[in-house]
Amino acid sequence: MAPIKGRLGDRKNATMELDGREIKLVVKGGFFGGKSSNRVIKLDDATSIKHGTGEKPFPDAMMIKIQYPEEELSFFSINKAPLEALAVEMEAFIEKRDKLLVEMEKEFVRDREAHVALLYLNLEFVEALMELVTRINGSVDWGAVDTMYHQVERVNLDRDNLTVTRPSHLSLERLSIGIDTRNVDIIKSEVYDLLFVLRESCAEKARHVEPWFNNVFHRLFLDSLFSFWGRHLESLTGAFSGESVENSEIRLQELGKLVHKEIGEDDKQLTTSQEYSENHRILFEWVEALQNVEFEPSEELEKRLAS
Repeated sequence: MAPIKGRLGDRKNATMELDGREIKLVVKGGFFGGKSSNRVIKLDDATSIKHGTGEKPFPDAMMIKIQYPEEELSFFSINKAPLEALAVEMEAFIEKRDKLLVEMEKEFVRDREAHVALLYLNLEFVEALMELVTRINGSVDWGAVDTMYHQVERVNLDRDNLTVTRPSHLSLERLSIGIDTRNVDIIKSEVYDLLFVLRESCAEKARHVEPWFNNVFHRLFLDSLFSFWGRHLESLTGAFSGESVENSEIRLQELGKLVHKEIGEDDKQLTTSQEYSENHRILFEWVEALQNVEFEPSEELEKRLAS
């Protein structure tokens, strides 16, 4: 669209042109002097655009009023049809953008809540299974084992009831048989298999990109909790966890960097030199912090505006 001649609200001569998503304004120098100036307003920055006639100081001209952060621009032209067409095009963009922002923020809240809930329940499931394992080490209190198994059942049911993320079902049938028959070998074998299946499902989820949550968190949080429990079980049983301290440290640092990139820097760090209880506390605090990340639409908004 060619530049449209007109005047600003302060009566200076100017031309206005829409070039993609930039409003280009050229203000002419006055008859008695004054310099011309060029100005570019990004349409993305506009908060509202209105147009019509009857506005002072040129009530017979078509007016377009552009509001953007802390400023307002009024442009008038007797070349009404092109300016009205320009205004309509700008208004359509603003309307589409604002509608997308509302839709996207709703998606953001829904999806983020769903992913954090799944993340939390996956960790809770691991916790319950590992607590179960500690109760069959040495002399077994089967009453305590039964109580912990009910916790495993509860967390698994909560996972199954997630409707947005729809995680894969984890069958407790064989574990239940081990509990009922008081068979320690079956219990250990089933706990191992359940943790393996859960780890594989989180690793698979981490391969898929979604707009509002970094799915890599599902794998990294789970792996970090496995590291904590491995060290913890080593201290309880004396058996090697299967992962070196160096590899554990690399895993924890990777999670820390990604979390801080998402939530901002804090003074919390996961490290193998810390007590299990401290690492455990920080891990679950970070899960909660991921829920409180602010909505940032920029990249996804660009994709949807272009579609």
